[in-house]
Amino acid sequence: MSKQISLKEAENRVFKLSQFQDGWWDILLGGEFLYLSFYEVLRERFGPLGNLLVFIGVIIVLVTIYLVARKRFVAPRIG
Repeated sequence: MSKQISLKEAENRVFKLSQFQDGWWDILLGGEFLYLSFYEVLRERFGPLGNLLVFIGVIIVLVTIYLVARKRFVAPRIG
């Protein structure tokens, strides 16, 4: 506890803690892994290019849901 940290370093640490401690990141990763479990089936059905387009679409939808949920449901941490 004798180490002195600057105010900027303390702000950086608080910012890092506030980003991934709410569980939404885990839900986003779970959604991506769930999609990847269907990868081979969708590749056979849509082909490589169609599967890539579906994958990009799914990722865009998941990230959008993630960002909206964080803004709407997660209260900012103070103190």
